[in-house]
Amino acid sequence: MEPIPAYTRLLGTLLGVVAVPVLGFSVLAGILSAVVITAHVHRTTTYAVGDAPRLLMDVQYGDVVIEAGADRRIVVDDQHTAGSITRAAAGWAVDQTQVNVSHQADEVFVRETGSFSPVLVISRSAHLRVQVPARTDLDITAVGNLAVSGVEGNVCIQGRYAKTALRHVSLRGSSTIDGGIGNVHLDDVTVSATTSLTAQAGDIVFAGSLAPGGASLNIDASGSSNVSITLPHPTDARAVVATNRGNLNADSIWHFTTVRGALMRTWSADLSPNPTGRISVTADEGNINFWAS
Repeated sequence: MEPIPAYTRLLGTLLGVVAVPVLGFSVLAGILSAVVITAHVHRTTTYAVGDAPRLLMDVQYGDVVIEAGADRRIVVDDQHTAGSITRAAAGWAVDQTQVNVSHQADEVFVRETGSFSPVLVISRSAHLRVQVPARTDLDITAVGNLAVSGVEGNVCIQGRYAKTALRHVSLRGSSTIDGGIGNVHLDDVTVSATTSLTAQAGDIVFAGSLAPGGASLNIDASGSSNVSITLPHPTDARAVVATNRGNLNADSIWHFTTVRGALMRTWSADLSPNPTGRISVTADEGNINFWAS
């Protein structure tokens, strides 16, 4: 029998050293999942509002869904869970997520906070679902994923780390959406006045339209963020795109022209004859896609 090469023995030893702790962690995870006790909280509260409702939210933990519901009421549905190795510890952990709601006339303010001890908490989740009248102004700060659908109004969103998604939304007034370091995704969204989209690291995707008559869309993508814009042809706007080190990929139907500056490259195009609106896109290193729907 030929002797086993030294490098083969060394490789086998290293694989064994790695496999032992991995197997140990897997066994430990299986044991914990088998003994974990979960506490669950579910509350639904309805608040009466008038013809000019406004929802304010400050959510420091968990995901948020905001969707169109019935007129003249805002419904807050709060669900959160926590798991630990004893019933008392699970109950204590689930109580660390607090949802406080204040209501005055047409305004509802929802604040969610959460703190926990990593020694006692094995699993944890939080989910807020809020139904609002179809025409509602929103002022939202969220750390987790945020999804908004079917709403029309002035929308101000400050995201932090996760995805901010708007679908079937009409943005009125001076709306601002900042995704933080997360992605910003707008689908079937109409800009009726002035809207600003910002991301520090995540990508920005806009698929929608600008209302004719002078609406404006401003997109600021710093860092390595990529931008994708899809609009119907024609669109009542003039587009100006500028980037330091990125590139513009555009459908030929838009007829962009290029100007090279000392630091930035700029492209511009009239998206319809005699446009009154404006689209401004500024990026650093990311690429910009400009498509026709």
